[in-house]
Amino acid sequence: MRKSGLALVALCVLATGCGDSASQETACELLGPQDAAAALRAAGADATKLRSRSSESLDQSICAYRGQGANVRLNVDSAPEVRRRYFNRVTEAVQFSANDPGERPQPVHGLGDDDALGPAGAYWTGDFRQLFVLRGERLFIYQVSAPGLGADDARRSAVQLARATLPGKASAGTARAAAGAASLDLDVLAPRNGEAVRSDRVVVRGIVSGEAVAVRVAGRNAEVRDATFARTVPLHSGPNRIRVTASAGGQVRSQTVTVRRGRSARAVGEASARRHPGIVPDVLAERLGDAEAILDGAGLRHRVVKLADGSLQRGTWTVCRTKPIPDARARGAVMLFVDRADPFRTSGTTCAQE
Repeated sequence: MRKSGLALVALCVLATGCGDSASQETACELLGPQDAAAALRAAGADATKLRSRSSESLDQSICAYRGQGANVRLNVDSAPEVRRRYFNRVTEAVQFSANDPGERPQPVHGLGDDDALGPAGAYWTGDFRQLFVLRGERLFIYQVSAPGLGADDARRSAVQLARATLPGKASAGTARAAAGAASLDLDVLAPRNGEAVRSDRVVVRGIVSGEAVAVRVAGRNAEVRDATFARTVPLHSGPNRIRVTASAGGQVRSQTVTVRRGRSARAVGEASARRHPGIVPDVLAERLGDAEAILDGAGLRHRVVKLADGSLQRGTWTVCRTKPIPDARARGAVMLFVDRADPFRTSGTTCAQE
């Protein structure tokens, strides 16, 4: 997308049959030429001489209108597990936008199924000009572009187009959200139930929906950022039961996961040395203390190189890369390049190369 030219608006909307048999109109039956022209006029763009094009396949229906440098497009995605794919897409967008607020999904209420996982059934991403809206079991991707269309106008135009053309009704969660009492959901993403952990602590991470949600992990408050929560929990030897509770507006949800603290990091290094003497074990994304213990157990010297300011004695650091790389033979001290840990990232790191 050219920065000075066209602005792209993508709306992902999952159409529903909530209550009635979800209509299966094609994209061009939903998005008529008058809708495309109205969206462009609302954005101040030329809506004349639009040419239509359509494409139909098993799980995809596409309708596009183009003319005078403008483009309005609707892609209806009816492939399986669309709600899970919506959830995964939003989760990944939150994680990968940690260092770029413009890419961070912003919830938009009143369009989609606000009883879905996450705080809303619709999200807007400014940098990408994208609006995701969840309804039922279909995903509608609207695109609106025109010369000189800015991000704010793109959002308004996209939302207007969605409201005008979405079939069916959003699920009951939308009404609750509009009234300020969104449905509360809790999903613990990590660690997995029954997982074995070699460290003396584990990051518990997950997703919550609803307004002003408070989360407690193992009896302690957890920070919540854009519907994602994270908390580091110390572990004792053997099985550890960790209870996670979310509460908001009188609603309470809870989940319990059990993790087992397995062999120590040093024991892992010793086992690696027995199997592959002199070979650098994989310590990427390990906490610095655990990585050092693994290398000590493997009988390998190491040096630490910081990729951020601060004292290694304060805060938590995570290994971003090593030199030599994992599985290579060490011919001297192993270099550990470390950066600040971020429990909200799936990898637990803020490494620049992520």
